[in-house]
Amino acid sequence: MEQSSSRTEGSCAAIIVHLSLSLVMAFNLKAVSQHAFEWWNILWIFPVISIFSGLPVSIGGAGLREGSALILLGIYAIPGEDAVMGALLTLGVYFLWAFFGLILWQLEKRRQHKGIPLPKTQASRS
Repeated sequence: MEQSSSRTEGSCAAIIVHLSLSLVMAFNLKAVSQHAFEWWNILWIFPVISIFSGLPVSIGGAGLREGSALILLGIYAIPGEDAVMGALLTLGVYFLWAFFGLILWQLEKRRQHKGIPLPKTQASRS
């Protein structure tokens, strides 16, 4: 039963993260674009762009995200400049969050190096 619960929680977390990444790109496109477009027609494109950018051939999906945005959003007559700028803004957001992760990682390395124990959590007390 424990394994089924973990799978469900993991699947829910994966869906939430994937939707969040797609929404970041959608909002970034909206921020840089002066053109009106139908959101419902292009919503399928953002998860596809995320999949392409997740391929392990570049750092942070750079190049793949922009290229796939240029091609796929061009299907719906969204100008290439807007598509690429939205993708580059998304890359900047991802790098910003990666920087925060780097800071947390360095703080944790320092904590472990000093031998400071982890604080007790509710789960570890029972």
